Amino acid sequence: MALYHAGLAWAGLSCAMWLTLAWMAANVIRHAASGHRIPATTTIAGTELSAKLAILLVGGAHAATTFFSFPVVFTLLTAAAFAVSTITARPLTAPLAANYLPLPTSAWQLPQVRMLCRRASAVWAVALGANAVLTLWLLHSYGPTMYVNAKAVVALTTTAPAIGLTAWIFHPLFHTDLSDLTVPPLDLSALSQ
Repeated sequence: MALYHAGLAWAGLSCAMWLTLAWMAANVIRHAASGHRIPATTTIAGTELSAKLAILLVGGAHAATTFFSFPVVFTLLTAAAFAVSTITARPLTAPLAANYLPLPTSAWQLPQVRMLCRRASAVWAVALGANAVLTLWLLHSYGPTMYVNAKAVVALTTTAPAIGLTAWIFHPLFHTDLSDLTVPPLDLSALSQ
């Protein structure tokens, strides 16, 4: 973020994007050269940044509007990917959580762990969907200036609860013995009252 803001202040949006993309590429090259796995968060951020830069370069007169709309579209697509992954054999939260939870590779294949990953994927689908809807409303109702100023608040109000819920969902994995891991059924009856 500091590199992005320095480039933005120094030479404008294009410079900020190029500097950030160069930093991201250096991070990917460093991981690949050292034989380490490239973190899923780096892959997601690099893909989004590359697409934003391409839009900025070929956008012409409407580049700013398109540029500000793109994160909303990307967030919606990411929310949809998390939602779809809840019914697959490999929920998206599994590789993301593997970056932060030091579990053996075999543990991520356990049905109980997969269930926790599906629940966390559902949480992130809802959080990212809410983020996209709110930011799109901001952009179309109040314009780019308000969008830029309020986007961080929207991100915080949708992401902070998702982080908390994800930590709560994954808390059983902090036990050292996964052989007795049980996942209680999801009880939503309290929500209907």
